[in-house]
Amino acid sequence: MLIIGIDPDIDRSGVAMKKVGAKDYDIFLSNRWLWEIFDLLLTEREAIKRVYIEAGWLNAGSLSFTKSRKRAVDVGRNHSIGQQIEKFCIHYKISYGLMRPISSKWTHKQLITYTKLQLKQSNQEQRDAAKLIVGL
Repeated sequence: MLIIGIDPDIDRSGVAMKKVGAKDYDIFLSNRWLWEIFDLLLTEREAIKRVYIEAGWLNAGSLSFTKSRKRAVDVGRNHSIGQQIEKFCIHYKISYGLMRPISSKWTHKQLITYTKLQLKQSNQEQRDAAKLIVGL
């Protein structure tokens, strides 16, 4: 059984995966286009226990904190990607949960400290996805 965390993004979303009961240092991190996420979810559908989707649209006024119109548009597009993933999970009856984003972001050093992963680098989307499944 797999647990998957997804940080939706307009370019490539962060994806974190681990087997149920596995240690946090057994997390696999990647960045995937939306269609690659759909392929992953369909391919692993029988093995998925739960998909956790970061759902910024659940935070009231999430667009009002942006400093520019372009940033607001990008945030709205990210929300749309997450909502498409949610609809995909509903359609294919894949268990999922929507997670409100936590205000603090992990640095690469914090990711390594909390998970004991042996990575030379990570990006913010991967770290945000990992936060969704660490400790589960």
